[in-house]
Parts: sequence; C-alpha cells; structure tokens
Amino acid sequence: MAILHKGSRSLNVKASKYFLWSIILLLLPIAYWIYLFKFSDWSSFGNIYNYLPCIFFFMAYYYWRRAKIFRVGAKGEKQILKHLKKYLPNQYRIFTNCRLNEKKCADEIDILVVGENGIFAIEVKNHNGFIRGSEEEDEWKQEKIGKHGKTYCNKMKNPIRQTKRHAHNIAQYLRSQGIRRQWVEGILVFSNPDASVFVKTTKTKVFTSSEDVENYILNYEPSIEFSRDDFKRTIKRLRMLC
Repeated sequence: MAILHKGSRSLNVKASKYFLWSIILLLLPIAYWIYLFKFSDWSSFGNIYNYLPCIFFFMAYYYWRRAKIFRVGAKGEKQILKHLKKYLPNQYRIFTNCRLNEKKCADEIDILVVGENGIFAIEVKNHNGFIRGSEEEDEWKQEKIGKHGKTYCNKMKNPIRQTKRHAHNIAQYLRSQGIRRQWVEGILVFSNPDASVFVKTTKTKVFTSSEDVENYILNYEPSIEFSRDDFKRTIKRLRMLC
C-alpha cells in the first residue's frame, strides 16, 4: 500500500466553503426584507433600492454551482486516489492537492505519485458523456444526453494542456530546489464511468480507469535513473507543498 500525504486544500474543503458562502448570500437579502417588513411602512416596499438585494440571490446561485462542481471533482479524485493507495507498493508516495505558489508559476496539482521509477503528475476529470478532441486543439467537445433524450454539446478547455502545465511547473519547482535531472510525467485520467473518451494524443497519456493508471505507473521505465538521495529530497520538497 502506497504512503499518502494529503493536502489541506482538497476539493471537498473548497466545496464546503463555497456552499457556506451560498447560504450566507442567500440569507442576507431575506434578513433585509424581514427587517423591512417588521420596521418599515408598506410604502417603502415600492422603492427600487429595496430590490437590489436580489443580486445576492444570483451570487448565491453562482457559489452553489461552484460548490457542486467541486463536489463532483472530489468524487473523481477520491476514486482514483483510493485505488492507487491500495494497489501501488509502499515504496510509492502519493501527494494530493499540492499547491505551487512561486513567482513564475501558481498551480494546484490533483495527484502526484513519486516512486523510484519517476514522478507522475495526474490530472483527474470527472466529466461524463462523449468527449472528443486532440492534443493540439484549444477546446474539446463534450456531448451529453439530457433527461428527455435530447443531445446537447458543451465545450471544454483542452485538459491535456493543463496536465502538461502541471508536470512542467512541478519539474521547474524541483529544479529550483536543486533536483535537476528528474523528468515529470503528465497523466490525464477521466474517472467517470459514464464517460466515453475519443482523444488523439501522441505524447500525454490519457486513461479512463484507475487500473490503467496503476499499470502505467508500475511499468514505466524512466530515461533517467532516480537516485536514492534525489528520491528522499523530492519527497521532502513535495511535502512542503501540501
């Protein structure tokens, strides 16, 4: 079983914060109108300014939607994380929600796996539906079927570019810490079982199951050997990001 280092900025924590803000923003206008009802005369209700608090309803809805998105993302991460922790040997270390806050790069990586055969930056997407795209495109298409059988299409930013950026930024960070020769492998995984992925890629690995990610990591052959000293230093530096 791999050793897990959990970050403090998990998606569940973010979801809880956004949900709390949605409740607060929802209660503010309600409290204001209750105050008006109790302590003002009826003529004041015709004042247009008394309807401005409706803006808080839209803000509350925005925060609620963001909380829902984070919950869905957290579910996908949990599924991948649970599998990797269980089936990777104990010489592997797993880091979650590592946050880089350097001058030249600010980033947050879903899952980092470190073993004697390399470092793997894993980006998890919990999208469903038919997902189509290529490594070079700016946007991918996500086709979903609605409740009444109607097909609709959304656009999503190319997640391979995000995955590459994560791998690059982690490599840059480690180089700045004196660990210069280690390659970071970017992996994109779609965790939702209802996702059908049709992606053209030659460099970045794209998977649709935890088992595929596990097998790829275990069978990965690095071009640069990871010394024991660099392995220990890498673990120490990455723990500082969680």
